[in-house]
Amino acid sequence: MSYKIIDLPALGRPFNATDIIEVSANGTGSYKANIGNFTLGGENYIFVNSNGTPEENGQAVRDAYALAQTLTPNGNPLDYNNKVIILLAPGYYSFDELNEGPFVVDQNWIDLESLTGSRDVFFSSIQVNSPSPGIIVNISGIDITKNNYYSHAAFAVASSGGIDEFLTIQNCKGRDYSFSSFSAGFNGIYNNCEARTYSFCSSGDDITPPDGITSTYTNDVQNFGNIINCRAEAYSFCSNTSIGTPVGKANNFGKIKNCISTGFSFCYSEYISNNLGVIEDCQGDDYTFCATIDSDDIGQSVNNGFIVNCRIYGNGGCVYGGANGDFNSASNLGLISGCYSTGDSSFVINEGLSIANNQGKILNCYTDGQGFCGSFGKNQGNIIECTALEKSFCSDSPLENSAEILRCTLLSDNFTVGATGGGRVVLGIDTTGVVNF
Repeated sequence: MSYKIIDLPALGRPFNATDIIEVSANGTGSYKANIGNFTLGGENYIFVNSNGTPEENGQAVRDAYALAQTLTPNGNPLDYNNKVIILLAPGYYSFDELNEGPFVVDQNWIDLESLTGSRDVFFSSIQVNSPSPGIIVNISGIDITKNNYYSHAAFAVASSGGIDEFLTIQNCKGRDYSFSSFSAGFNGIYNNCEARTYSFCSSGDDITPPDGITSTYTNDVQNFGNIINCRAEAYSFCSNTSIGTPVGKANNFGKIKNCISTGFSFCYSEYISNNLGVIEDCQGDDYTFCATIDSDDIGQSVNNGFIVNCRIYGNGGCVYGGANGDFNSASNLGLISGCYSTGDSSFVINEGLSIANNQGKILNCYTDGQGFCGSFGKNQGNIIECTALEKSFCSDSPLENSAEILRCTLLSDNFTVGATGGGRVVLGIDTTGVVNF
């Protein structure tokens, strides 16, 4: 059945996909169209509907992506101010991965966004390829976990952290190996995204990634971006598990804020972890927040940045595990503030030897165990209003204290009172009461 435009108000029900609309101009000529075939469109966007099978919808996305690469919106080439946005209707999209591989995003200035802004576009796969110098793209509202072709259900991003890279991926979801896994680095924004293990700037768990995932990983993992309001599991948020030759580092130059993971995350390495950025308002388990488990016994955990208001359910906060006996195996040159740990060893500590070197500031932190430069470590900075066991605060080596330990508390035992290396302990509290020396 068809309706002229003047009859539409009297239809008395919503249109459905089988209705035909007839439009005429001043009574001359007419155009008939199936309501279900209507689509949105414009100079700077392409609309992809989801009114077919998942396979048909997936092909429509591939076609739209190919078309976008040929467009010159407004008569000009694609650039930062003249993008094409592919708007995706809520629904299921499958990409015939057996024959064509994952759906690949590898072009500048072509964005993919959910029409609603919600996480309601269910792709069977995605692979974002951004080798150095990188690409610039925005992606939002895509979930790989409800319609996944690959068992890992990765929201796969092969990023490099290159000088031209800026990936903005928001409100998306994958499982293992998502959001810059098997990657050398990341530059851009991950916001409100969710994954499982080896995600958010990770070396991955092997040299060769599984099917459906491309790798840019070489040696080090480096985060230059902002990772905000995200959730993952172990070996995530700037994590490097490589122990090849040469062994790899984890370097955080960016900001990781309000994120949650389990263990071995937030600037974790099996050689050298180096935080030069900001890790703030995050939560993790064992060996998190600038942590190293060193199989070669030559590594370090070094905080040159800021670790602020983080909670650790285990050991972490510039903690080193290994046989490197140097004071600098755990070293703080930055700020650790407002953090809490339930672990045996946290906040600038070589957990095996109770040594470390604090040259920065540690403020208002608490651990159930040892920390804060260790009982035999060096303090060349400020440790203020912190609490730990007796194996802390140069407690057995006052000569190694050349700076300030102010208003700190031992949970048991007592400070070793004696000559310092020019530093002071002021208003310390142990089982004997108030201590100054």
